[in-house]
Order: sequence, then C-alpha cells, then structure tokens
Amino acid sequence: MERCLTNIDCSLMQKNKEKILCISMADWDHEYKGVYHHIPYILTDSHEVVYVEKVRHINEISSVGLARFFRFLSPTKKIKPNLLVITPPPAIPLLDKLPLLNHINDWIFMWFIKLKLKKMDFKPTILWLFSYFAYFTIGKFKEQISLYYCGDPFHLHESKHNIKKEKLLCQRTDIIITPGIKLTEEKKSFNTNAFTVLHGVDIATFCKAPGNLPEDIKNIKKPIIGYAGLIKSDLDLELIKYIVEKRPDWSIVLIGGLIFGSASEKKQWQELTNRYNNIYLLGQKEIHEVPVYLQAIDVTILPYDVNNKENAWCTLPLKFFECLVMGKPIVSSGFANFHGIPQKYYEIGHNYADFVQKIENSLKNDSPEKQQERIEYAKNNSFQKRIEQMLEYINTIRLKKRPEK
Repeated sequence: MERCLTNIDCSLMQKNKEKILCISMADWDHEYKGVYHHIPYILTDSHEVVYVEKVRHINEISSVGLARFFRFLSPTKKIKPNLLVITPPPAIPLLDKLPLLNHINDWIFMWFIKLKLKKMDFKPTILWLFSYFAYFTIGKFKEQISLYYCGDPFHLHESKHNIKKEKLLCQRTDIIITPGIKLTEEKKSFNTNAFTVLHGVDIATFCKAPGNLPEDIKNIKKPIIGYAGLIKSDLDLELIKYIVEKRPDWSIVLIGGLIFGSASEKKQWQELTNRYNNIYLLGQKEIHEVPVYLQAIDVTILPYDVNNKENAWCTLPLKFFECLVMGKPIVSSGFANFHGIPQKYYEIGHNYADFVQKIENSLKNDSPEKQQERIEYAKNNSFQKRIEQMLEYINTIRLKKRPEK
C-alpha cells in the first residue's frame, strides 16, 4: 500500500522502535475496516506490531465457519513487514453463568499468546488494548506501558459482567484514549490519564488517483447526495425518507453493509427503497473502493439519529475526514461534538427542513477552491498525525512511571 503523505514529522515515532502487542475486538480480515485496523497498520511504518484477533466462542462456529474457528491452529500470518497476526483459540461460552470458566479462558488465552510470542522472540514494550475483555493481560507481558483505546460507549449496552471487566481495565491500564470528549470524561472517573484523540483519515487509501466510476453508480442521475458507512439503527430513517420525498430530483445513494436490529427495521428499509425510485442502496464495498464511489457524490451526508443514546456519546465518525479529504461538502445532523473544527468544513441541519436546505446550499455554493481547502485540512488530520499524538501521551506517562535514580 503506497503512502501519499510526504511531510509527516515522524521523528517521535522513530526515536525508539517499539514492539507493540495489539489485542483487538475484530479479526484482521473483517469486512468492516475501522480504527482497530487503521491504527496497527500505520504503527508498522515505524514499529513492530503483533495483532491478536478477536476471541471467538465455541457456540459461534456456525456463524463464523469452520475455517475461521480453527484458524488458531495455522501459523502466525504475516500481513506486511512489521505486522504479524495471531488468531487465539476459541473460548468456552456461558461466562456470566459460570464465572469460573472466565479464569479458564483467561489462562488458555495467556498461555497461547505467550507461546506464540516466545517463538517469535517478541517482547512487547507497549500493550495496546482495543478490547475490554483483555483487562487481565495488563502486566502479564512485562510491558513498559499499557494503553486502552476505547472507541465506543460500551457501558451503555454491554452486560453487567462485561461492564465490570471494562471498569477493571480502566483502573489498571496506564493510559486511556478515546475519540470523544464525553467518553473521555466518563473514563476519567476511573483513571486520570484519559485523553481525547479524534479519529483521523487513512491518507494512503483516500489520496490515490481517482479511478473509473463503478457500473452501479456511474449512470445515476445528478445531483447525488450520498452516505458511505454501515446502514443500521443509528441512522435517522425518517430524515432520509424526508429528503427522498422533498427532493425527488436528487438521487440519494447509500453505500455500506446493512445491519438490521429487527425484522421491522428491515421491513422499513425495504418499503423505502421499493416505494421511491430516487434512493439507491449499493451495498458493502471494500475500503479501497470507497474513494472511487465518493468521487461521484456531490454532497455527503451524516444523517445520524440525534435521539439515539449511543450517538450522543460519539465523536466524529471515520467517514467525516474520509469525505473531507475527497473534497466533498458535508451536511450532518447535530449528533456529534465537532471539537472546534471550523464550521466552514461542514454544515449542520438542525431539523429536517434545515437539513435539506443545507444540502441545497452546499450544492449551490461549492467550488474547486473550497474542495481543495477541505482536502488540505483533512490531510492535517491523518491517522499518522493522530498516532503521533497518542505516542506523545505514551512517552509522557512512561517517563512518569520510571523510578527516580
């Protein structure tokens, strides 16, 4: 994968080549690439990373398939220089009902990962946790420092058992990083070393030269109003329906996998697409395909439901800077804290009618100069920059941990 960002100051990252053990909540080959993938991948530009995939449970065998279930028996996978992936063995389910099994699972996990690391002669200097389940691993690898990256408000929807795990993790880790101020403040109640680092953009993927428009979008009538991301219950379906009805001359294009929370929700989306001929669900795309689709869109939208309790805790999603680095105007609902980002880079629709009006304004007022200004601003908010910021926090706290001579 080529890098098109040339003026990054990587001096901090290059001072000491770290050995970083990342314990994740996702498989490396998961179809939805997120922050759990971007951060480890970019870290390998200057550091050695071992990525531990999500622990699966024995009762998941029918949903993930035999190949994934028994992948832990395969050799460690090399993704690129400095990036190796370990698949852990499956865990025994029913943890909430039989807490003793929790300790058995922990022991199996630690034994397996330590065995793999020993064969690699890999001694972690940083333990980088994306998963709250790994609270028990802190200090077990003799790492110099531990970090918990909390990307979601798990305390709102997880079981009491898992909430307790996350609380223990927050109390034990050296540093907590979240992508949102509200989430950071909640974590500070457990650990004062909690910091906010916004999401960034993967410049290498989104700065590539544009390709030919795909067949499923190139003939869609202009203007195209588009969203690229998971299509699930945190989107405001009524807002999307309102846009479709009020502006039948616009094409509303939604790019992303469909995740329905219930049969009734699935039915609502089906009724919407069957009833109107100016809305298009193009389905899930590979991450490298997303920029090609975005180039066809005239105005990008973030139509999140402001009444969704999880949205209230969230910061800007990954797609904000992804749209911006493509030079696209952005119209958003008021679901997120924009953390001081100048409002010339986005518009907020304060109600349904205002949302449509802001799209109209963006269509009329866009220009090549504005597009270039958005691109330059987004480049300064790359994941490379975000990782530099995280490493600064790590180095500061690590210095504080060192005993005085």
